[in-house]
Amino acid sequence: RISTIEVAKSVDSLQNSNAIEDATSSGQASEEMFDSISYEKGASLLFMLRTYLSVHHKDSFETGVKSYIKSFQYKNTVSKDLWDHLSHASGIDVENLMNKWTKEPGYPIIMVSLNKEKCEISLTQEKYQFSLAKKSNQEKNTKKKIWDIPLLLHSHFTGKDLTQLLMFKTEKDTISCSEIGFHNKESTKCCFENEDFWIKFNWRQSGYVRVHYDNHLLNQILKSFNSFPENDKTGLLLDLFATNHFSAELTPISHILRLVKKTSEESELNCLVWSSIIPRMMWIHDVVRKESFHSQYKAFIQKIITNLLNKVGFSPQLNEKVQINILREELIAWAVHLNDDHVIKTLSTQFINEEKKKEKSQPYCRTSMYVAAVLSKASEDIIDWMLSESEKDEPFRSVACLHAASQTKNVDDFDRILNFALQKVRTADFFIVIRNLLKNKVTSSLMWSFINDHYDKIVEKMGDNVRELFQVFEQFSTEDELETVKNFFTTRASSSLDKTKKQTIEKISLKIDWVRENKEDLQNFLENHSN
Repeated sequence: RISTIEVAKSVDSLQNSNAIEDATSSGQASEEMFDSISYEKGASLLFMLRTYLSVHHKDSFETGVKSYIKSFQYKNTVSKDLWDHLSHASGIDVENLMNKWTKEPGYPIIMVSLNKEKCEISLTQEKYQFSLAKKSNQEKNTKKKIWDIPLLLHSHFTGKDLTQLLMFKTEKDTISCSEIGFHNKESTKCCFENEDFWIKFNWRQSGYVRVHYDNHLLNQILKSFNSFPENDKTGLLLDLFATNHFSAELTPISHILRLVKKTSEESELNCLVWSSIIPRMMWIHDVVRKESFHSQYKAFIQKIITNLLNKVGFSPQLNEKVQINILREELIAWAVHLNDDHVIKTLSTQFINEEKKKEKSQPYCRTSMYVAAVLSKASEDIIDWMLSESEKDEPFRSVACLHAASQTKNVDDFDRILNFALQKVRTADFFIVIRNLLKNKVTSSLMWSFINDHYDKIVEKMGDNVRELFQVFEQFSTEDELETVKNFFTTRASSSLDKTKKQTIEKISLKIDWVRENKEDLQNFLENHSN
């Protein structure tokens, strides 16, 4: 569920996002509506609503949904129909609450700070935006937006834990000791300053929000970090990365990386935490790939991944948790992406044993094994083998072979891989080949030339999936690449894909802006942690 929320937020943070209930002017443009906003954000908001309604009336959400489905089976509906049934079941005006979330794009970030003099916690909400979009809206003097936020909070004081629901409906609000049940008349000391006290907002990651804590409250939370449920540990770290994107000054990247490093050195293994955090770390790796300190950052994250791999082991163990198996597969894939010699050699040997000696390997890392075989050139005919195997009627294996072949380090393989993809690869998988050949520094320039020279042929191949071609460009992160994409978009692509083009340009621009804002801090951190 956390990954679902994060997918939605990544798009909903953009200036060029859209509301869930978004009127479109044409049938073609409506195709762009069916994205992570419609699905992932919609699912996340329903989960938040279910949590809120269940506090008031335990089964009201389920009762309302059952009534709604029964009333409208085999019929068309609008959002108001669902809200009406949920309102009837719960006694709460659901439509008024949810319209603010579904009819406009975006979501809030909540700033949490301690006022020691008044002994109260201050809350402030504002629209969460990536730093570049925030600057743009400040220049336009954009009107502030206020949400009705159902906010689950969990607090701890002198061995006592309390979970409660707060409805945050104004731009600013405060919480006192007595409001969370910790007021002690005999004590003159503010409960919030007690060494034993901590408070976590958006408990269980139930709300569609970001939360930023001041240093005092964050340090109190981190003291008890290991006792948190795994999804709250994950949510806290994801919010730190997100607030860095909101403002590098507010949350320096060096502070986050110190915490990530410390967490990686602890004996406890939190699979959900690392499955969520490593992709953010790798995002930085790819974004700074042309900076002078890239090799230092690569070594930093490689050390963390190696440490985690040592904990989970390279091979599955009997009766181990499925989460560990999933994390292992992800770590191995990232290690291959980082060109880890030991991992690539191990996987390449595994490939030879399976394909040449017909020994059965573990399927959990097959994609990584195929990529390693291509990178190490496990055999002279490795590319031919991958392309041949991709034609077999085994969908997962076919995609894995295509993914591997298109990461070749031999420029002479480009023509046959691309021609094979155009002639024999199904449309839904074709963009995988384009994405990898564009990202591959050996074949990138050739792929760009082909896209420009044979754009019509690609459109004919991809049909309704052509939007995925433009989304492939989101992987770029430099000024030169941005200009190349902009120039491409001025002469190519239907106006029905306007939103996709704008989002792609914005995402590349955000990466450039992120490097600009974080470069010095990141470089200083790496110099101090080079060993």
